[in-house]
Amino acid sequence: SFQQLFQPLDHDNVVVRFAAADQLVDRIGNSAAQPLQAIVADEDASSRQYIHALWVLHRLNSLSDELIKRSGNHEDALVRLHTMRILLERDLEPNTYFELVSKSLEDDDPHVKRAATELLVKFPQMSALEKALAERGDASEGDTHQLYTTRLMLRNLLRDEELMKEVVAKDWKQQDARYLVDVIVGVPSADAAMFLAKHIQETDWEGDRLSRLYEHLARFIPAAAIEQAIATARDTRNRDIDFQYVAFKGIQSGMARRGSKESPQIHSWGINVATNLLEKYPSGTNDISPEVVAKQKFAADLAGKYKIRPLESRLLAFLDDERKANPEVKVSALRSLLIMDTNKHAPLAGRVLKDTVPSQFKNEVASMVGDFSGPAINKVLAEV
Repeated sequence: SFQQLFQPLDHDNVVVRFAAADQLVDRIGNSAAQPLQAIVADEDASSRQYIHALWVLHRLNSLSDELIKRSGNHEDALVRLHTMRILLERDLEPNTYFELVSKSLEDDDPHVKRAATELLVKFPQMSALEKALAERGDASEGDTHQLYTTRLMLRNLLRDEELMKEVVAKDWKQQDARYLVDVIVGVPSADAAMFLAKHIQETDWEGDRLSRLYEHLARFIPAAAIEQAIATARDTRNRDIDFQYVAFKGIQSGMARRGSKESPQIHSWGINVATNLLEKYPSGTNDISPEVVAKQKFAADLAGKYKIRPLESRLLAFLDDERKANPEVKVSALRSLLIMDTNKHAPLAGRVLKDTVPSQFKNEVASMVGDFSGPAINKVLAEV
């Protein structure tokens, strides 16, 4: 009967509780609202009854603002948590529950606090963003759940176009700017790229992570600002070739993804990067770590792309048998040599194919040589 569906809301079996709640919504409907409101008003009601009554009232669109605010301040943390979860399911007016959510951010229960943090995205305004930044600063490195949640909310808030414009115009403390840069690659907009252009130097990201920031900047920044962004990146730590490699690689990738042709500035920067990389990491270097190999290969590929003939001798050094260079670097070096002068270097490819080198390396060279044409290449392939 109608009354018999209320008692199972406190049953030990969760399946029974959910079944009773579904019956109240689907079969009884709005007629159940008043008795359910009586349950939440009853001081003797258990937390389970209270919580299920709240959810049923929510599903019946009979949950008042007053009851939500009262439940959000309930003495039981589980009730407060489910109140936050219900708010996540609702369309909220900008200022209706912001005070309640703000107070819940200070809750002693970490689950309530995290649920309140998730709710900040419902308020795309500067005050919510500032609270998310405060939560990001307060989250300990060991609290990975709260760290993830605060970063996610920062990213989602920045995806609001109007708020992102405000963020670009505002002066930020260095630490707050760093927190925003930390999530900006998840915001695909021109304003996000403009913010990044102003604050990218404040990040502590390095390596591939930093390269992704430069890629994002180059991909989304307005066309009118791209050359200045490139110039700034090139002038930053311009004596640190490892940083220059990261920045150039990211910007080059971002330009490709936006479908733009490389400008003369990119071209000249690439020549400088390739030259300095091969000067610092030449063939025969003692450091054969994956990071160094990646830099050698990148530089070798650039030498061919831009036909940097002064690097010809350094590329040839990678193919010296006495210097056990990485096979991928060797293939890149040989490809670039063939690009520079196919007729001159085709015999070198022929010697590799005839030599007793590892079969995988020989197969890669054969495949690469097939990308070229002309009498010299045809002769090499005929003699193999």
